[in-house]
Amino acid sequence: MGKNPRVRVVLCLLCLFCASALAGCDTGAKALVGTYQAQTRNGRVSLQMKDSGQGVWTVGEDQITFSWHLKGEQLRLYTRNGGIILGTLKAGTIQIALPGLHELSFTKTR
Repeated sequence: MGKNPRVRVVLCLLCLFCASALAGCDTGAKALVGTYQAQTRNGRVSLQMKDSGQGVWTVGEDQITFSWHLKGEQLRLYTRNGGIILGTLKAGTIQIALPGLHELSFTKTR
């Protein structure tokens, strides 16, 4: 298999194609990096998402750290205590529905 020059060329092209396809997979996640805010009945909620995959959720004086991951159009926030908060991307906003609360709509501010 390795002695045929055509097979080598095809394998090289296949490797280049796979590398370029994988390189573009993370562009959606990188676009989410930044600071977001949502308005609630009790004030503002801030969501800071860092390039490292870490983040901070701020409500008033309280801060909750998390790690985040984008899977398709679903945003997953993993809290330190093992909780997972799910969000969806809609029209340039992040929509998060928390149990017992109305849906929060986060808009990017920075």
